[in-house]
Amino acid sequence: MKAYQIRQLHRALVPFMVLPLLITLTTGTAFQFAIAANRASDFL
Repeated sequence: MKAYQIRQLHRALVPFMVLPLLITLTTGTAFQFAIAANRASDFL
């Protein structure tokens, strides 16, 4: 593979690799806020 093809492949795969990380970050942060507000049972 040439460098250009690798960059194209990387550009195509990045959204699929980042999406689970963003979901985890968002739900984890929301859960921590829920714990701080004594509302953790809403998530369980």
